[in-house]
Amino acid sequence: MSNEDIEEIKEAEQPAQESKDGFLTTIGRIVTGRKKDSKKGAKRELTEAIIVAIVLALVIRTFVVKAFTIPSSSMENTLLIGDYLLVNKLSYGLLLPRPAMVNFMGTRVPFFETRLTPIWSDVEKGDIVVFRYPKERNTDYIKRVVAVGGDTIKVRSDVIYINEKKWETPYAVHKGSKSRGSRVIRNFGPYAVPDGKVFVMGDNRDNSYDSRWWGTVDIKDIHGRAFILYFSRNKDKDADGLVRWGRLFNLIR
Repeated sequence: MSNEDIEEIKEAEQPAQESKDGFLTTIGRIVTGRKKDSKKGAKRELTEAIIVAIVLALVIRTFVVKAFTIPSSSMENTLLIGDYLLVNKLSYGLLLPRPAMVNFMGTRVPFFETRLTPIWSDVEKGDIVVFRYPKERNTDYIKRVVAVGGDTIKVRSDVIYINEKKWETPYAVHKGSKSRGSRVIRNFGPYAVPDGKVFVMGDNRDNSYDSRWWGTVDIKDIHGRAFILYFSRNKDKDADGLVRWGRLFNLIR
């Protein structure tokens, strides 16, 4: 190959260049189907980018992953008040939307809610899940799955039995009730969990309002499985430090 041929190849080969358009602007153009127009104002480009960003955020939050915070002590010592965690909404399958009436600023309005359709994984005992509270569907709870459909559960002197076999977990604690006048359930059942349902309990057994009080959770009402802590803020004024650094990015088990 002659030197002239080599020079021609070098001239034809152009280095990769940084796009002059922002990522969201490019995505916005793809979504809207519009081609690049040099005459279009910067405000319109910015508006489209913002709209696309909002739509993408809503889709991810509704169907893929969502952040939650822990407001109560019912899952101590696994989850503490002030923990911030992520829930994987694709843990078990797909969340499919359906029409529903939801509360908006104290008023019931038509909208939609998602329902879990398990596809690639079953909800299992020991999973920590976020779900709609059956008695108030606009409220989300987080608990540990203790029994699934087809299981028979009973509690005797704080010991859990699943299908007549002792179910041991290293995460359960008994601290006594912190609520004045509340009753601690030491014995429960036996109770047969219906198909398509799960029986859930808080790890802080004596301070958890769970399936022992209000019944089972429909699997379709599960949002997903909690999988990681991304932040933890200490709300105890007497504690050392506002951030629990040792809990950051811990996997949830």
